[in-house]
Amino acid sequence: MVVVGVNQSFTDARAGLKEGDVITEIRINGGEPATIASVKQYDRVAGKIKHGDTVLLLVDRKGSTSL
Repeated sequence: MVVVGVNQSFTDARAGLKEGDVITEIRINGGEPATIASVKQYDRVAGKIKHGDTVLLLVDRKGSTSL
């Protein structure tokens, strides 16, 4: 899923997300990683995140992958 905007006052900005980043996986509280290949998959996984959860994103930025 490609990031098309970043809310500077929200968690996404504090996490270092930038426009153009591609979120390829989400892991919640150390669980199994969920592969993200569509907005529908992103919405399904993101809907499970609760306040206080630890969330890791695998992000591709211009061909370089980082957590």
